[in-house]
Amino acid sequence: MTFSTLVSGFVIAFIYGWTMTLVLAAALPAIGFGGYLYSTASANKDKKQQKEYAEAGGNVEQAISEIKTVKQLNGEEFEAHKYAENLKSVTINSVKNGASLGFGLGMLFFSILANYSLGFWYGSQCV
Repeated sequence: MTFSTLVSGFVIAFIYGWTMTLVLAAALPAIGFGGYLYSTASANKDKKQQKEYAEAGGNVEQAISEIKTVKQLNGEEFEAHKYAENLKSVTINSVKNGASLGFGLGMLFFSILANYSLGFWYGSQCV
């Protein structure tokens, strides 16, 4: 349905204003590039976070299953520090992923809004 809407929109646009359609269609690669950046950043975020949370969870599970040994050897501080170190890497990667997601989404919306302004400018020149 989305594809048919896209095709029919282009057909109608070319019928009623082919010059405006050509000018605005020139910005479609930039919009597609912004969407690509956002989608790849989103896909990579999930893979990395899943792996790091699994590692941190494995350390916690191991410590809890051997809680008597940890308690007898006074290893609570060590295990807490080990878990905190795992969470630091998760935090660092979450900030990096947030920056890449923000850049991709910003690029997508910038290209869309720049396309709007191009359309307004070109429309005012045609009048």
